[in-house]
Amino acid sequence: VGINVTGTAAIPNGQPYRAIYTLDNGILIAGASYNLIGGTSASQKNVSSGNTGSGIRITGAAMRNTVWGNYLGTNSTGTGAVPNLRAMSITDRSAFNVVGGTGAGQRNLLSGNANLGIYTQDDTDSNSIIGNYIGLGADGLLALGNNSSGININGNVDGWTIANNVIASNNGDGLVIPSQRTVVQGNIIGLAADGITARGNANSGIYMPGATFTTVGGTTASLRNIISACINYHGIALTGGGNNTIQGNYVGTDITGTLSRGSNQYGIAVYGASTSN
Repeated sequence: VGINVTGTAAIPNGQPYRAIYTLDNGILIAGASYNLIGGTSASQKNVSSGNTGSGIRITGAAMRNTVWGNYLGTNSTGTGAVPNLRAMSITDRSAFNVVGGTGAGQRNLLSGNANLGIYTQDDTDSNSIIGNYIGLGADGLLALGNNSSGININGNVDGWTIANNVIASNNGDGLVIPSQRTVVQGNIIGLAADGITARGNANSGIYMPGATFTTVGGTTASLRNIISACINYHGIALTGGGNNTIQGNYVGTDITGTLSRGSNQYGIAVYGASTSN
């Protein structure tokens, strides 16, 4: 979708000269529910790349859709970029959708895009982003960053789950969460999937501008986030908001906690009026 038959070059849906609000997506789920995009085997994978909008957009109060095993923004082998504007957008009251999973073949590849990996806005509550590679190649090692943040949970958003993803090599923050009651657990941010090789995001690993009642990490090893190798700013940065819980994470090391993979500035930085954390 948006790419030639050999999976190597863009044949975009949408016209590049049109205004941004009319840019066209590769796959659009508009108000529809209980759909499966992709699957767990290689033959079920969609490659939605090269489009002038998002590779996949879920919008219009679309509910309980599942996105498994797709390549969004790369060639068909996951070894090079064929950029969409964004890999994926979830907007306009869409809720309870699941992007990825922990099972075999459920991982999506959201890399190499001209803007964000995943973008959300407009009261999109209780969606889940689980087990994806965001900013890496299909091997989990190749740097193939999106040209902005990996994930931006934007707007009046409540109750998201972001778990077990590898978010690395993006030209912005790894994860931006100005939302409430988001759970962020088991992610590797700023390293390759091996948890050792530095693949830093350009800004902070996790940026929390105005986040409230959000949980980053947990009390067991499986809930721990590894947040390291940030190029310009901090492992975790809080500005505004409050009542957040940050615990059990490794910030500035590899997955074993024994090798330095330091952030450029602070491990955790709390700014402004962020209170009661």
